[in-house]
Amino acid sequence: MPSTECGDHGCDLTTLPRPEVDGGWTLSVGPRADCEFQRSYPGEPRQVRQVREDITLAFNWCRTADELVLVASELATNAIRHSRSGRGGRFALTVRVRPGEFTWIGVEDQGGRQGDQEAARDADRSLGQGLVIVNALAGEGNWGLVPVTWTAAPYGGLQSPEDPPGHLAWACIPWPADTATPAR
Repeated sequence: MPSTECGDHGCDLTTLPRPEVDGGWTLSVGPRADCEFQRSYPGEPRQVRQVREDITLAFNWCRTADELVLVASELATNAIRHSRSGRGGRFALTVRVRPGEFTWIGVEDQGGRQGDQEAARDADRSLGQGLVIVNALAGEGNWGLVPVTWTAAPYGGLQSPEDPPGHLAWACIPWPADTATPAR
């Protein structure tokens, strides 16, 4: 069974709530100054730009904002290109920032169609091109892909019991070390 915890930081994927269906986004601040962003998007290529704009707006204060934008853009692109999300469906983005510790990005898609050999070949040809960037930013063991089986209808009823499971692509980026020069 795939891991639901990132290697170095201990952020547990099972504690992340799912975004609302309406496409609106939420930004909340938790008890330890954690910040969480959630939104679902139509599975259209132009929505990758919206993902970048939303993250830039919500996390412009964050020391890992550039990395967040880059990783979320890659994971959203993969959801659109390699799942049913990009064929008239939706995908969901969750970003969690715990200042001083880590930033976590997750993109949930609607999975692939059974027997869709052309999509599988396309995925095989491009596997790893953008994920090399994700690996470089998050580090080995701090990103992955896990199956998601829906118990509710987070995408407006588009997922049925006959559909294959969706996927959660996630990355956990370490918080940068303090680069300030210590006082002497």
